[in-house]
Amino acid sequence: MISQALLSLLALPLLTSAHFELNFPPSRGTDDEDQATFPCGGYGQSQNRTLVSPTSIPVAMAFGHTENLVQILLAIGNDVGSSFNYEILPTISEMGPGDFCLPAVSVPADLNITDGTNATIQVITNAHTGGGLYNCADIQFSSTAPESPSSCTNGTGVSAIPLSASEYTFANETSGHSDAESSSASGTTSATASETASSASGSAAASATGDSGAAIVSLGWGVLGAMALGAVAVL
Repeated sequence: MISQALLSLLALPLLTSAHFELNFPPSRGTDDEDQATFPCGGYGQSQNRTLVSPTSIPVAMAFGHTENLVQILLAIGNDVGSSFNYEILPTISEMGPGDFCLPAVSVPADLNITDGTNATIQVITNAHTGGGLYNCADIQFSSTAPESPSSCTNGTGVSAIPLSASEYTFANETSGHSDAESSSASGTTSATASETASSASGSAAASATGDSGAAIVSLGWGVLGAMALGAVAVL
């Protein structure tokens, strides 16, 4: 589970400009001045929920910087507040500005999600000046009518790799973006991404507890990360 010291880090407000968008599931909203506010860039609970599969969630984003850390947390409930208890995408390193889409971020089977369950995902990236940027999307699980993004593609020069066990960090625990162009960027994720992911430790992420008292289940890399980036590689 994610621990309390970590949630305290997540809650640190920072003044910065927003440099990423969550396009699917549609975000609660994006305000450049408040996107560094935990949770959810300062946006409260929305009644507009996107239907997604109980087994996996497509997540489409757009980035303005050339290097980004990306992490996805899940909270289950009708009004989740700041209780994002499950890490469903351990932090990855994304390279290249523009569109970036993960077609199937896995929902842990042991959560025993049933149709009609409400939840919220929070996508975290590192801010340009340090700390994190936050976007949330409210969802409802449905095995019969899940929605899909109108486009799930990666921009030219976009790639992604997992962090190694020794490098693992939460996306907001960083010193900021680098805008230098990456010579290793490619039009699709490297074919070796899933191999690297599967070799990383499943216990790479640290455990902490937060002000909400909730613990975050940190899944680390292992099979989950390999599946997520493996799906990107074939887009």
